[in-house]
Amino acid sequence: MKEYGMKKVAVVGTGSIGSHLIERLRNESVEVCFVRSSKSGNQFPLDRLLDDERPDAVFLAIPTKDSGEVARDYILECVTKGVPIITCEKGSLAYHADALRRYLHLIGYSATVGGGTQMLKYLQDRRLHAGPVEIQAVINGTLNFVFSELQNGRSLDEAYQEALRLGYAEPGAKDPRSLINGELGDVVMKTCVMLNVGFSVEKPITPKGIFFYPVDEGGLEVLATEGADYRFVVSFSNSSVPKRGYHSPIPIFTIENWSGWNVVGGFKQITASQNWLPSGVSNAVHITEGNLGAGGKYTLVGPGAGAEPTTSAMLADFDRLCK
Repeated sequence: MKEYGMKKVAVVGTGSIGSHLIERLRNESVEVCFVRSSKSGNQFPLDRLLDDERPDAVFLAIPTKDSGEVARDYILECVTKGVPIITCEKGSLAYHADALRRYLHLIGYSATVGGGTQMLKYLQDRRLHAGPVEIQAVINGTLNFVFSELQNGRSLDEAYQEALRLGYAEPGAKDPRSLINGELGDVVMKTCVMLNVGFSVEKPITPKGIFFYPVDEGGLEVLATEGADYRFVVSFSNSSVPKRGYHSPIPIFTIENWSGWNVVGGFKQITASQNWLPSGVSNAVHITEGNLGAGGKYTLVGPGAGAEPTTSAMLADFDRLCK
Protein backbone atom coordinates (compact mmCIF):
# COMPACT_ATOMS: atom_id res chain seq x y z
CA MET A 1 0.00 0.00 0.00
CA LYS A 2 1.24 3.46 -0.89
CA GLU A 3 1.99 5.75 2.05
CA TYR A 4 0.53 9.20 1.45
CA GLY A 5 0.95 10.66 4.95
CA MET A 6 -1.54 13.44 5.65
CA LYS A 7 -2.53 14.14 2.03
CA LYS A 8 -6.10 15.20 1.39
CA VAL A 9 -7.94 15.53 -1.89
CA ALA A 10 -11.23 16.54 -3.46
CA VAL A 11 -13.07 14.41 -6.02
CA VAL A 12 -15.42 15.71 -8.71
CA GLY A 13 -17.48 12.90 -10.23
CA THR A 14 -19.29 10.05 -8.50
CA GLY A 15 -19.88 7.66 -11.40
CA SER A 16 -18.18 4.28 -11.76
CA ILE A 17 -14.68 5.79 -11.98
CA GLY A 18 -15.22 8.44 -9.30
CA SER A 19 -16.75 5.94 -6.87
CA HIS A 20 -13.94 3.44 -7.41
CA LEU A 21 -11.37 6.19 -7.04
CA ILE A 22 -12.86 7.35 -3.72
CA GLU A 23 -12.74 3.78 -2.42
CA ARG A 24 -9.10 3.38 -3.49
CA LEU A 25 -8.10 6.69 -1.90
CA ARG A 26 -9.78 5.88 1.40
CA ASN A 27 -8.23 2.41 1.46
CA GLU A 28 -4.84 4.08 1.13
CA SER A 29 -5.55 6.53 3.99
CA VAL A 30 -5.94 9.62 1.82
CA GLU A 31 -8.45 12.07 3.30
CA VAL A 32 -11.23 12.83 0.81
CA CYS A 33 -12.27 16.26 2.06
CA PHE A 34 -14.91 17.02 -0.56
CA VAL A 35 -16.93 15.05 -3.14
CA ARG A 36 -19.06 16.63 -5.86
CA SER A 37 -21.38 14.86 -8.27
CA SER A 38 -20.66 15.46 -11.94
CA LYS A 39 -24.40 16.13 -12.42
CA SER A 40 -23.93 19.57 -10.86
CA GLY A 41 -21.76 20.62 -13.83
CA ASN A 42 -19.53 23.54 -12.92
CA GLN A 43 -22.34 25.77 -11.67
CA PHE A 44 -20.74 25.65 -8.21
CA PRO A 45 -17.14 26.92 -8.62
CA LEU A 46 -14.35 25.34 -6.62
CA ASP A 47 -12.90 28.66 -5.41
CA ARG A 48 -14.35 28.44 -1.90
CA LEU A 49 -13.47 24.77 -1.57
CA LEU A 50 -9.88 25.41 -2.62
CA ASP A 51 -9.54 28.29 -0.18
CA ASP A 52 -11.32 26.64 2.77
CA GLU A 53 -10.21 23.02 2.46
CA ARG A 54 -6.81 23.55 0.82
CA PRO A 55 -6.65 20.09 -0.78
CA ASP A 56 -3.31 18.78 -1.98
CA ALA A 57 -4.94 17.78 -5.27
CA VAL A 58 -8.29 17.52 -7.03
CA PHE A 59 -9.41 14.45 -8.99
CA LEU A 60 -11.69 15.11 -11.97
CA ALA A 61 -13.61 11.93 -12.88
CA ILE A 62 -16.36 13.20 -15.17
CA PRO A 63 -17.40 12.07 -18.66
CA THR A 64 -17.15 14.33 -21.70
CA LYS A 65 -20.71 15.45 -22.42
CA ASP A 66 -19.81 18.75 -24.07
CA SER A 67 -16.71 19.98 -25.86
CA GLY A 68 -14.65 19.84 -22.70
CA GLU A 69 -15.77 23.24 -21.34
CA VAL A 70 -16.89 21.95 -17.93
CA ALA A 71 -13.63 20.08 -17.38
CA ARG A 72 -11.57 22.99 -18.73
CA ASP A 73 -13.17 25.36 -16.23
CA TYR A 74 -12.57 22.99 -13.31
CA ILE A 75 -8.94 22.56 -14.39
CA LEU A 76 -8.32 26.28 -14.74
CA GLU A 77 -9.87 26.98 -11.32
CA CYS A 78 -7.36 24.60 -9.76
CA VAL A 79 -4.17 25.30 -11.67
CA THR A 80 -4.46 29.08 -11.46
CA LYS A 81 -4.41 28.61 -7.67
CA GLY A 82 -1.45 26.24 -7.93
CA VAL A 83 -3.49 23.15 -7.00
CA PRO A 84 -2.68 19.98 -9.01
CA ILE A 85 -5.62 18.34 -10.75
CA ILE A 86 -5.75 14.77 -12.07
CA THR A 87 -8.26 14.05 -14.84
CA CYS A 88 -9.51 11.18 -16.96
CA GLU A 89 -11.70 13.50 -19.07
CA LYS A 90 -10.27 13.95 -22.56
CA GLY A 91 -12.43 16.74 -24.07
CA SER A 92 -10.58 19.51 -22.23
CA LEU A 93 -7.17 18.61 -23.69
CA ALA A 94 -8.70 17.78 -27.07
CA TYR A 95 -10.61 21.03 -27.51
CA HIS A 96 -8.80 23.48 -25.20
CA ALA A 97 -5.13 22.54 -25.23
CA ASP A 98 -4.24 26.12 -26.17
CA ALA A 99 -5.57 27.31 -22.79
CA LEU A 100 -4.20 24.42 -20.75
CA ARG A 101 -0.76 23.49 -22.09
CA ARG A 102 1.04 26.15 -20.04
CA TYR A 103 -0.26 24.38 -16.91
CA LEU A 104 0.61 20.79 -17.84
CA HIS A 105 3.09 20.60 -14.96
CA LEU A 106 0.06 20.79 -12.63
CA ILE A 107 -2.23 18.47 -14.60
CA GLY A 108 -2.29 14.68 -14.37
CA TYR A 109 -3.57 13.45 -17.72
CA SER A 110 -2.28 9.85 -18.02
CA ALA A 111 -5.81 8.42 -17.84
CA THR A 112 -7.12 10.48 -20.79
CA VAL A 113 -5.59 8.13 -23.39
CA GLY A 114 -4.65 4.49 -23.02
CA GLY A 115 -6.34 3.62 -19.73
CA GLY A 116 -3.84 1.96 -17.45
CA THR A 117 -0.96 1.98 -19.97
CA GLN A 118 0.11 5.59 -19.20
CA MET A 119 0.72 5.80 -22.94
CA LEU A 120 1.20 9.57 -23.11
CA LYS A 121 4.16 9.55 -20.73
CA TYR A 122 5.66 6.62 -22.64
CA LEU A 123 5.43 8.60 -25.88
CA GLN A 124 6.92 11.72 -24.29
CA ASP A 125 9.86 9.74 -22.91
CA ARG A 126 10.69 8.27 -26.34
CA ARG A 127 11.86 11.66 -27.75
CA LEU A 128 9.91 11.03 -30.94
CA HIS A 129 11.11 14.14 -32.79
CA ALA A 130 14.70 12.87 -32.94
CA GLY A 131 14.33 11.05 -36.29
CA PRO A 132 12.02 9.03 -38.55
CA VAL A 133 9.27 7.34 -36.58
CA GLU A 134 6.01 5.52 -37.20
CA ILE A 135 3.54 4.95 -34.39
CA GLN A 136 0.53 2.67 -34.52
CA ALA A 137 -1.92 2.86 -31.65
CA VAL A 138 -5.05 1.14 -30.42
CA ILE A 139 -6.58 3.82 -28.19
CA ASN A 140 -10.17 2.66 -27.79
CA GLY A 141 -10.55 -0.47 -25.71
CA THR A 142 -14.26 -0.80 -26.46
CA LEU A 143 -13.79 -1.03 -30.23
CA ASN A 144 -10.91 -3.44 -29.71
CA PHE A 145 -13.12 -5.55 -27.43
CA VAL A 146 -16.01 -5.63 -29.92
CA PHE A 147 -13.85 -6.81 -32.82
CA SER A 148 -11.95 -9.25 -30.62
CA GLU A 149 -15.33 -10.76 -29.75
CA LEU A 150 -16.12 -11.08 -33.47
CA GLN A 151 -12.82 -12.90 -33.91
CA ASN A 152 -13.93 -15.24 -31.10
CA GLY A 153 -17.07 -16.13 -33.02
CA ARG A 154 -19.67 -13.77 -31.61
CA SER A 155 -22.01 -11.71 -33.78
CA LEU A 156 -21.76 -7.93 -33.81
CA ASP A 157 -24.98 -7.64 -31.82
CA GLU A 158 -23.72 -10.13 -29.23
CA ALA A 159 -20.43 -8.21 -28.91
CA TYR A 160 -22.38 -4.96 -28.51
CA GLN A 161 -24.57 -6.43 -25.77
CA GLU A 162 -21.51 -7.74 -23.91
CA ALA A 163 -19.79 -4.34 -24.13
CA LEU A 164 -22.90 -2.75 -22.62
CA ARG A 165 -23.09 -5.34 -19.86
CA LEU A 166 -19.46 -4.79 -18.89
CA GLY A 167 -19.82 -1.00 -18.88
CA TYR A 168 -17.36 -0.36 -21.71
CA ALA A 169 -19.62 1.72 -23.99
CA GLU A 170 -19.71 5.50 -24.24
CA PRO A 171 -22.96 7.08 -22.95
CA GLY A 172 -25.81 7.06 -25.47
CA ALA A 173 -25.10 3.73 -27.19
CA LYS A 174 -28.40 2.11 -28.14
CA ASP A 175 -27.37 -0.30 -30.89
CA PRO A 176 -24.13 -1.56 -32.52
CA ARG A 177 -23.94 1.35 -34.97
CA SER A 178 -24.38 4.07 -32.33
CA LEU A 179 -21.85 2.31 -30.11
CA ILE A 180 -19.23 2.20 -32.89
CA ASN A 181 -19.81 5.83 -33.91
CA GLY A 182 -19.71 6.98 -30.28
CA GLU A 183 -16.39 5.23 -29.78
CA LEU A 184 -15.05 6.71 -33.03
CA GLY A 185 -15.84 10.16 -31.64
CA ASP A 186 -13.83 9.14 -28.57
CA VAL A 187 -10.94 8.08 -30.83
CA VAL A 188 -10.91 11.48 -32.55
CA MET A 189 -10.68 13.27 -29.19
CA LYS A 190 -7.90 10.95 -28.01
CA THR A 191 -6.02 11.47 -31.28
CA CYS A 192 -6.07 15.21 -30.59
CA VAL A 193 -4.81 14.65 -27.04
CA MET A 194 -1.97 12.48 -28.37
CA LEU A 195 -0.91 15.20 -30.79
CA ASN A 196 -1.39 18.06 -28.33
CA VAL A 197 0.22 16.42 -25.30
CA GLY A 198 2.04 13.23 -26.31
CA PHE A 199 3.72 14.79 -29.35
CA SER A 200 3.52 18.43 -28.20
CA VAL A 201 2.64 19.76 -31.66
CA GLU A 202 3.39 23.45 -32.13
CA LYS A 203 -0.20 24.30 -33.02
CA PRO A 204 -2.85 22.40 -31.00
CA ILE A 205 -5.47 20.54 -33.00
CA THR A 206 -9.12 20.08 -32.01
CA PRO A 207 -11.72 17.54 -33.14
CA LYS A 208 -13.31 20.33 -35.17
CA GLY A 209 -10.23 20.14 -37.41
CA ILE A 210 -10.70 16.43 -38.10
CA PHE A 211 -13.40 15.23 -40.47
CA PHE A 212 -14.26 11.59 -39.92
CA TYR A 213 -16.73 9.37 -41.73
CA PRO A 214 -19.30 7.88 -39.36
CA VAL A 215 -20.24 4.27 -40.02
CA ASP A 216 -23.46 4.11 -42.05
CA GLU A 217 -25.72 1.10 -42.54
CA GLY A 218 -23.60 -0.17 -45.41
CA GLY A 219 -20.44 0.17 -43.36
CA LEU A 220 -22.10 -1.61 -40.45
CA GLU A 221 -22.89 -4.56 -42.70
CA VAL A 222 -19.25 -4.70 -43.84
CA LEU A 223 -18.04 -4.71 -40.25
CA ALA A 224 -20.59 -7.34 -39.24
CA THR A 225 -19.27 -9.70 -41.90
CA GLU A 226 -15.55 -8.77 -42.06
CA GLY A 227 -14.87 -7.17 -38.68
CA ALA A 228 -13.30 -10.30 -37.18
CA ASP A 229 -10.30 -9.69 -39.46
CA TYR A 230 -9.75 -6.07 -38.40
CA ARG A 231 -8.84 -3.81 -35.48
CA PHE A 232 -9.23 -0.05 -35.31
CA VAL A 233 -5.78 1.56 -35.41
CA VAL A 234 -4.58 5.17 -35.49
CA SER A 235 -1.24 5.52 -37.31
CA PHE A 236 1.09 8.50 -36.90
CA SER A 237 4.21 9.14 -38.97
CA ASN A 238 6.45 12.20 -39.00
CA SER A 239 7.56 14.04 -42.12
CA SER A 240 10.81 12.03 -42.28
CA VAL A 241 8.82 8.90 -43.20
CA PRO A 242 7.30 8.45 -46.67
CA LYS A 243 3.51 8.29 -46.68
CA ARG A 244 2.30 4.73 -46.90
CA GLY A 245 -0.90 3.24 -48.24
CA TYR A 246 -3.49 2.30 -45.62
CA HIS A 247 -6.21 -0.13 -46.61
CA SER A 248 -9.37 0.07 -44.51
CA PRO A 249 -12.74 -1.40 -45.51
CA ILE A 250 -14.34 1.82 -44.28
CA PRO A 251 -12.58 5.23 -44.54
CA ILE A 252 -12.60 7.06 -41.20
CA PHE A 253 -10.20 10.04 -40.97
CA THR A 254 -6.90 11.41 -42.29
CA ILE A 255 -4.82 14.35 -41.05
CA GLU A 256 -2.23 15.68 -43.48
CA ASN A 257 1.02 17.25 -42.22
CA TRP A 258 -0.16 18.73 -38.93
CA SER A 259 3.00 20.20 -37.39
CA GLY A 260 4.99 17.59 -39.27
CA TRP A 261 2.72 14.59 -38.50
CA ASN A 262 0.55 12.57 -40.87
CA VAL A 263 -2.25 10.65 -39.18
CA VAL A 264 -4.65 7.98 -40.44
CA GLY A 265 -7.41 6.35 -38.42
CA GLY A 266 -9.06 3.23 -39.82
CA PHE A 267 -9.59 -0.50 -39.60
CA LYS A 268 -6.35 -2.41 -40.06
CA GLN A 269 -6.30 -6.04 -41.14
CA ILE A 270 -4.83 -8.52 -38.72
CA THR A 271 -1.73 -10.16 -40.20
CA ALA A 272 1.31 -11.97 -38.89
CA SER A 273 3.21 -8.68 -38.97
CA GLN A 274 0.57 -7.10 -36.71
CA ASN A 275 1.37 -9.38 -33.77
CA TRP A 276 1.55 -6.33 -31.47
CA LEU A 277 -2.21 -5.84 -31.71
CA PRO A 278 -3.85 -6.40 -28.32
CA SER A 279 -6.86 -8.56 -27.61
CA GLY A 280 -9.95 -7.80 -25.58
CA VAL A 281 -10.36 -4.38 -24.03
CA SER A 282 -6.63 -3.59 -24.04
CA ASN A 283 -4.90 -0.61 -25.62
CA ALA A 284 -1.44 -0.63 -27.21
CA VAL A 285 1.11 1.57 -28.93
CA HIS A 286 3.71 0.16 -31.32
CA ILE A 287 6.65 2.43 -32.25
CA THR A 288 9.04 1.88 -35.15
CA GLU A 289 12.05 4.18 -34.96
CA GLY A 290 14.57 4.95 -37.70
CA ASN A 291 14.47 4.07 -41.38
CA LEU A 292 12.82 0.67 -41.77
CA GLY A 293 13.01 0.17 -38.02
CA ALA A 294 16.77 0.63 -37.73
CA GLY A 295 16.27 2.38 -34.38
CA GLY A 296 14.24 -0.46 -32.94
CA LYS A 297 10.63 -1.43 -32.40
CA TYR A 298 8.88 -0.86 -29.09
CA THR A 299 5.45 -1.95 -27.87
CA LEU A 300 3.44 -0.97 -24.81
CA VAL A 301 0.24 -2.89 -24.02
CA GLY A 302 -2.19 -2.59 -21.14
CA PRO A 303 -5.85 -2.47 -20.09
CA GLY A 304 -7.67 0.32 -21.86
CA ALA A 305 -11.12 0.62 -20.30
CA GLY A 306 -12.80 0.15 -16.97
CA ALA A 307 -12.68 1.75 -13.54
CA GLU A 308 -9.66 -0.12 -12.15
CA PRO A 309 -7.06 0.68 -14.85
CA THR A 310 -8.33 4.26 -15.11
CA THR A 311 -8.06 4.91 -11.38
CA SER A 312 -4.63 3.25 -11.29
CA ALA A 313 -3.39 5.70 -13.94
CA MET A 314 -4.89 8.62 -11.99
CA LEU A 315 -3.21 7.48 -8.77
CA ALA A 316 0.12 7.23 -10.60
CA ASP A 317 -0.32 10.88 -11.59
CA PHE A 318 -1.14 11.71 -7.97
CA ASP A 319 2.15 10.09 -6.91
CA ARG A 320 4.04 12.17 -9.46
CA LEU A 321 2.36 15.49 -8.71
CA CYS A 322 2.11 15.19 -4.92
CA LYS A 323 5.31 13.48 -3.81
